[in-house]
Amino acid sequence: MLRSGGIDMISIAISIGSAVALITDLWKGKIYNWLTLPLFVLGLTHSLWLSFEQGSTAPLLSSVLGAGVALLLYGWIFVLGFMGGGDVKFLMAIGAWGGLSF
Repeated sequence: MLRSGGIDMISIAISIGSAVALITDLWKGKIYNWLTLPLFVLGLTHSLWLSFEQGSTAPLLSSVLGAGVALLLYGWIFVLGFMGGGDVKFLMAIGAWGGLSF
């Protein structure tokens, strides 16, 4: 969550994750699990921490819904063979960090 004078962890995580995914996808044609799994887990963990901090389940719920909507929107494209599994997992990780707004 962005705070005045603070660090926006969501923007940093998404920016670094996207840069690494871009490099590996262009270089090897893959987005690896060693990137997507930790990014996904850290996104959920961050939203859980925000939920405790705010005393509300809204950040965690938004994170879970963001990942779930990404799976629903892009999972079927993977099943049809038009998108790789790493792409779908990466988009789920972005959803875990950014919630439904992403």
